[in-house]
Amino acid sequence: MIEKRLNIQYGDSQQAAIEEAIKSPLFILTGGPGTGKTTVINGIVSLFAELNGLSLDLKDYTQEMFPILLAAPNWASSETYERNDRFTCKYHPPFVRLDRS
Repeated sequence: MIEKRLNIQYGDSQQAAIEEAIKSPLFILTGGPGTGKTTVINGIVSLFAELNGLSLDLKDYTQEMFPILLAAPNWASSETYERNDRFTCKYHPPFVRLDRS
C-alpha cells in the first residue's frame, strides 16, 4: 500500500478520503488547518500515479498534458503543497488557482 512506500500512517478519515478520491473523477477535499489535507493530497496523487502507471516527473510530459490537475481556492493553499518537500513527486502537478471574486 501507499502508506508503506511513503512511510506514513493515515488516519481512518484520511484513508477513506484517499479511497474515495481514487474512485471519483472529481474529488473535493476540505478541512481546517492542520487536518492533514496536504498529506492526503500526496497520498491521492501517489496512489493514482501508481495505479495508472504514470510518471510524476513533469519532464516526461513535454508533448502532452500532465495527467493530474489540482485546484486550490487561493495562492496560499496551492503554495502549501508546492513548497512541501515530503512529497514523492519530483515535480508537483500543475494547479488551477480559483478566484472567488
